[in-house]
Amino acid sequence: ASGVQPITRGNNQDEVEKAVSGR
Repeated sequence: ASGVQPITRGNNQDEVEKAVSGR
């Protein structure tokens, strides 16, 4: 998720990417 601020700091990066991707 480039240019997007993750809501949580940790291993949630993958979840954030998924949410941003919309899949």
